[in-house]
Amino acid sequence: MPLPLARGTYLLDVTHSQIGFTVVHLGLTPVRGLFADFSGQLTVGDSADDSELDVTIGLLSLQSSHAGREQHLQGEDFFHSAQHPHMTFRSTRIEGAEDAWSVTGDLSLRGVTQSVTIDTTMTGRALFPLDQKEHIGFVASGTVSRNAFGVAPNVPSMILSDDITVDLAVQLIPQ
Repeated sequence: MPLPLARGTYLLDVTHSQIGFTVVHLGLTPVRGLFADFSGQLTVGDSADDSELDVTIGLLSLQSSHAGREQHLQGEDFFHSAQHPHMTFRSTRIEGAEDAWSVTGDLSLRGVTQSVTIDTTMTGRALFPLDQKEHIGFVASGTVSRNAFGVAPNVPSMILSDDITVDLAVQLIPQ
């Protein structure tokens, strides 16, 4: 099935995109974080099988509205960002139709690589008057296990959920 985009390369518009996550604390409260430093590109081929998505996220750019929490998450028990400063995603399979797509790929964090699937919906297209290029919007979400990546393995899931929801709201710009 062909993708709903023309063949070519599309870059993430970092100014108009957000990549974040949600974890549940004490089974009570969703706590959110955003990453300010990321880059990515979608290379569209003749079909979904010939297409690839690559994203790199700078873990040191985490913003969670609490400086102490941000510092704690950079430590060895969580991201261990001194040794592993980036998280990466590279698609291995893209499938779907029209505006709904499933993107499966290798997510690497803390030196561990696991296959994850992100459900993606195209939200629209618009000509951006400042660069005179068509911007294409997507929202996406998926769930990953923090334990599978060695993130805070000694913290029980009743304190911090094992399931982490990853959320993206992005614009792509054709090159």
